Amino acid sequence: MKLSKLQQLFNGSVNPEEFKAEIGEEVFQYRKKMATKGTSIAININEDSSLYFGRDNLIKLCCFQIDHIFTSTEISYIADCLTLSDSVHYENEEAKEILEEIIELETMGKLDTERMLSIIERIE
Repeated sequence: MKLSKLQQLFNGSVNPEEFKAEIGEEVFQYRKKMATKGTSIAININEDSSLYFGRDNLIKLCCFQIDHIFTSTEISYIADCLTLSDSVHYENEEAKEILEEIIELETMGKLDTERMLSIIERIE
């Protein structure tokens, strides 16, 4: 996944369906690896630009899942890419911690609409 494409997703200049198609194979491999306990998961992130990630982007990410635009696995993959990139700059430490929480919730099979709504309530 290219950070520049992710930035375009957050600023609305790329369609979510187009973005999903672009990361589809990566998410498929991610999902397979998540199903196997004890397996390391390769994350394919192209740091072709820097990305500022803050409250607004976090709310958008949660809403993508709440509105069924992205699956919980796709959201977790995006969160994993963000947290592993050296080119992502956070508004505050809480934004990164919430991304890590999203990844953990998906790993436990507990990333759902209710959890995403509670995240939004916490940061608003």
